[in-house]
Amino acid sequence: MNGTQRKKGRPLSFDRDQALHKAMLLFWRHGYEATSLNDLTAALEIKPSSIYSAFGDKKGLFLDAVSLYMSGPVTALGIIDEAPTARDAARELLNVAAVGYTGDNTPPGCLLASSAISCSDAANDVKEELAAIRRDIEARLRDKIAVSIDQGDLPRDTDADTLAGMTMSVIQGMSTLARDGATRDKLLKVAKTALLAWPQSIISPSASPTWHDGVGRKTDQAGGMQIFDAEHFRQASARDIDAMSAIRLAVKENVLSDPSRITEQMYRDYLDLLGRGWVAEVDGNVVGFCYADKNDGSIWALFVSPGYEGRGIAKRLLAAAVDWLFELGHESVHLSTSKDTRADRFYTGQGWTRSVLNERDAGFRLTRPDRKTA
Repeated sequence: MNGTQRKKGRPLSFDRDQALHKAMLLFWRHGYEATSLNDLTAALEIKPSSIYSAFGDKKGLFLDAVSLYMSGPVTALGIIDEAPTARDAARELLNVAAVGYTGDNTPPGCLLASSAISCSDAANDVKEELAAIRRDIEARLRDKIAVSIDQGDLPRDTDADTLAGMTMSVIQGMSTLARDGATRDKLLKVAKTALLAWPQSIISPSASPTWHDGVGRKTDQAGGMQIFDAEHFRQASARDIDAMSAIRLAVKENVLSDPSRITEQMYRDYLDLLGRGWVAEVDGNVVGFCYADKNDGSIWALFVSPGYEGRGIAKRLLAAAVDWLFELGHESVHLSTSKDTRADRFYTGQGWTRSVLNERDAGFRLTRPDRKTA
């Protein structure tokens, strides 16, 4: 879907991007038809003529707002394409929905699911635009399911079309629940329950390996052979610093504004003086690492190389760090991460208690199991 193109003429007297963001929130909260031109001019603090000059008309403004909504760092199509299996894609889509529909600074629910569901005939073209976006997401998930069937991850009799439709219907239903006041915790539980409807895997590409010499399995369809990608987890050492630094700089979220702030000496200090580190290797290459601070009982870093996410690597690295900190006597483990990111959803999904630290960051805390109160 292409955004509108601004007419040539005098320079705009307002910040177009800022106005578009305000319009997106307004459409998100009230819907396309319920948001009048007067509502828009009042919220954007501009004249109707400025809307026509910058966006063409109300429809053009709305479609640009939808494009903005779809352009975040985490998109549905990106999740599906990057997930190792269809099940992983569905899990991430559902969890992303649960978090995104209950954002701290955005209206509840989904703009795509609620802004133009019930429209008059005059807005049928707008309704069809949104329906086409949803159909595209469903089709991409259906194709991913078909691949998982071909690769042996899902049973041969799995109905890809029905399974994709069921998952999308739950995601859209979660939007309605969020608008009705459902909490993030409830939506995450709905997401977890929805995954139970998925057929059991025949093989397990993300199977949890033993700590030192585990394997992740996948099937060679040509010969029916089992191919093993060796996953090896161990304590980090100084020789891993270059690989860990490369992973830290390669991640797409929680990006360092100034990479020079994280020095080689900091990596060395956390190997022993300040804490302990662990790495995950696949076929001899370091693909993830985690650092724990033994002094304050925190997780200093947990990162997995792009392309290896969704295989359970982060979960096992985190478990090693948390167990070590609890063994040292810490009553709880804490950390912080950027809000509304994959990491935010990961820790929420792992059952950590979430709090809002500021406009940018969320804090998480996990209490030692034998210290939890009833």
